[in-house]
Order: sequence, then structure tokens, then C-alpha cells
Amino acid sequence: VTGFIYAYSTYSNALQTALGLSEAEKETIGMAAPVSNLLTWTCGIILDRTSERFCCVLGALLMAIAYTVYGLVGFKWISTESPVPLCFALGALGNYGASFMVATVFSVLAKNFVAQRSSVVSVAKSWVGTAAGVGTAIYTGFFPDDGDSTARLRFLFFVAAICGVLPVAISGILKPLPEEQRSQRPLAIPHAWRLPTCYGISLVLIGTTLISTTGPNVGFSVALLVVLASPLMLLLPSRRDLKLVPDTTTLIEWDRSDANEPELGRSPLESGPVGMLKCVDFYLLFAATFAIQSGGLFLTTNLGSMVESRTGPCVESATAVTIFSCFQGLSRLVTGFVTDRLFVSRGVPRTAGFPILMLLMACAHGVLAVRGPIALIAGTALSGAAFGAVYPLLVLAVTEMFGQEYIASNYMVFDGIPGAIGVVLIAKVLASRVYSAHTGLDPGSGDDESRCYDESGSGSGQGKCFGDECFRLAHLAIVGVELLGCTLGVVLMIRTRNVYAAIFGQN
Repeated sequence: VTGFIYAYSTYSNALQTALGLSEAEKETIGMAAPVSNLLTWTCGIILDRTSERFCCVLGALLMAIAYTVYGLVGFKWISTESPVPLCFALGALGNYGASFMVATVFSVLAKNFVAQRSSVVSVAKSWVGTAAGVGTAIYTGFFPDDGDSTARLRFLFFVAAICGVLPVAISGILKPLPEEQRSQRPLAIPHAWRLPTCYGISLVLIGTTLISTTGPNVGFSVALLVVLASPLMLLLPSRRDLKLVPDTTTLIEWDRSDANEPELGRSPLESGPVGMLKCVDFYLLFAATFAIQSGGLFLTTNLGSMVESRTGPCVESATAVTIFSCFQGLSRLVTGFVTDRLFVSRGVPRTAGFPILMLLMACAHGVLAVRGPIALIAGTALSGAAFGAVYPLLVLAVTEMFGQEYIASNYMVFDGIPGAIGVVLIAKVLASRVYSAHTGLDPGSGDDESRCYDESGSGSGQGKCFGDECFRLAHLAIVGVELLGCTLGVVLMIRTRNVYAAIFGQN
């Protein structure tokens, strides 16, 4: 549900065709979701003061209304003289609704799965990262069309139906549980096999989605639906491995995995949002998050135009979105496990992952500055991997650094605001200035036959830029931002050594 905020490039070219938008107007609408993240911190505060069920239902209602009206506007069934402000508002509303689900789901997971928090959060974040690609692959398999035709706007009704139904369906069971109630139902799959099963299902989902980019069809769509439903088998009941709780008649599952779990300490930085703002480490973490999110949001906002402007054989926007989503999902899936094994278990702060991700994002945009479709695909994949990994890493780092009592409020500050600033400065201002600087020349003879510009020259026409220079300087500027952020990330890692020593012990 929440991952559909990354699917704008799936329908952005169709929206441009239907409403006669300029390139700048299309980019402005694409900024709606990230810019609205300036307000999504309020979702965490509302969750802390209401309930999980209330936030699920409210989020579903907002998303269903936003995407339904969005589709009606795109098809001009709702007419307006100013479609850009309306589409921007609807995109922002949909993202705000999705943020209620982000706050609710990851607050519940962080509280219910203390010992397995890193793995559980990574698996859940993996599905968020893959959602745009999975949804795009399922839709285009059942309803194939030209990505630029107005028929693609039916995708918005597809998203509205999913986002309106699923959150309400799970609203009754999505809640924190007292420790004594967390393993009461005996299940068929043994405890030791549940996380590996989740990892396996996630890998199958990512692999199937990635293969579907070779040519979406009904078979792939059906296969993806089966994979999406397969986690339900984890709920199959069993009466194995039971014990009787003293002084009750309740049978609960014997969970051997936590028998030798060490008692974790408390972070010296533990606080709510107000106290967090007083810590230097907050601003270092904010800067690192800004750098990584900006590099990824540059693609989610401009990927349609990047695909359209590239030299060489055409790459469909839906294919690029799916590749970005799959590598997002894969990196999110392994982030918890990798940071546990490489850092935390060796006495290194988990925050060491941030400078590594900034270096990966720098490499991604360096590759994107190279000519041709191969560099586009490789850079998109690397950018998706870096962008995706930052989200589970943030959930874990924020929980460990600032405590789990106010995890919803604390985390939503990082989930939204750095990216909102980045999308304005990097994805909009920087991208549009570089793009506009290369607009206005003769597009060349190859442009009449293909949306993708051929190798015969560089230029543009009809307000659009065609050629590899359209975004090259922007990519190189982002490389510089990532390298600067990397130095701040190293400072953060050094400063948080005492925090992780207090939580996990000196060794």
C-alpha cells in the first residue's frame, strides 16, 4: 500500500499526454508526495495519541479518495482549468494517507518483535520498496497498454481499490501486544523457520517482479498474486511445541529462540521528538538521511523524463520503475541482517551503514551520468539499492538511538522531512535547471520514429530535452552531495559508539 507513492513514473507520461502538461508541470506534480512529507511527522503524533485502528482506517480513506479523484481528473471526467494544483494536492493527500500506514506498521513491528526487530523490519520494508514494481507488473500484465496513452491512467483506480481495502482489512489485528500474548497461537511452521520463510517469499517476489520486466503478461501477474498471498500460510495453526501457562488454561507456543537473549540496555539519547531536536546526533543523522533520500527521490520524480531523453534503444518507464523497486526491495530485505552481522555483532555502531549507502548512491549517479540505456538501467538499480536500504536502517537506528516509546513520532521526522527538502532542492530545482539548459535545439531525424533520442546528435524539441546531457550535470552534482554527506556520516558513526555500547554492551 505505502510503496505506491514511488509509482508516479508509471503513469506520469500518460498524465502529461492526457492533460497537455509541460515537462515542468509534470515534474511539479511528481514532487507532491515528497513535499507532503513536510507534514507526515504529524501522522506519528496522531498515532501516539489515538489508536492503530483509527490510523489504518483514516489512511485508507484518504488514499482511496485521493487516487480515485486523481484518475477522474486524468480522464477529464472532473474538469478543471488548473489541473496542476489539483493533481499536486491529490498526490500529497495520497501520500499523507500512506504515511499513517507507515507510522502504524513500523511502530507495531518495532514493539512486538524486540529480539527479531532488525530482520522483521527489513522484510516489511522490502515489501514497501517492491510495491511500486509489483503493482506495475501486475497491472500491465492484466491491462497492457502503451505507457504514454491515457489508458495507463486506469492504474490510479487500481491503486485506489488496493489502498482503500487492505488497510481496513488488517486494522483490527494490527496493534502492539503485551509480551505474554505475543506467542499464544500455535502455528504449523516452527518458530525457527518463520523468518527464513519470509526471506524466501520476499526473494521469490523480487525475482518474479524483475523477470516480468522482460515482457509483462497475465502469467506473471497471476504468479505475483500467488506470491503475495503466500505469507498467509504462516498463520496455519498447529498444536506442536506447546506448553501450559502456569495458573491458566492457555496453551502458548514454546519460543526457544529468545531463551538466551541478552538484556538490552537503554540509550543515553532516549527521548521524544522535542528532546531529539536537542541532540547533535539528530542533525548528523538528518543530514545523512537527506543525502541518501535526495539521490533516490531524484529518480522517483524524474525517471519518466530520464527514460524519455536517453540515447539508444528505448527503455519503458514501467520497466525502469520495476527495476528501481526490485532493487529497493532487495536492499531493504537484507539491511537488518547485514548490519547485525557486519556492525552490531562486531561492536561497530549500526550507523556505520549510512556512509556506505552514500558512497553507493554516489556510484549510482556517477553511472547515470554515462551515455546510453545500459548505464541508465545499472544506475537505476544501484540508486534503488541505496535508497531502499536507508529506510529499514532508519527504523532501527532511530529506535536504538532515541528509544521505542516514541518510535512513531521520532521515525516519521526522518521518513519525510529530509526527503521533502531534497525533492525541492535536488529533484526539482537542480533537475529542472539542468534539463531546461539543454532544451530548445533541433531534436534530429530519429525523434519522429521513437520517443528515445538516437545517437545522431543532441538536442530537444517541443519543450522537451533529448540526449544524455539532459540530466548529466545534475547526476554529477548529486555525486558531490553524497560525498559531502559521507563525511558527516562518518562523524555520526564515531559519535554514536557510546550509544551502542550502552545498549549492546562494551563488546
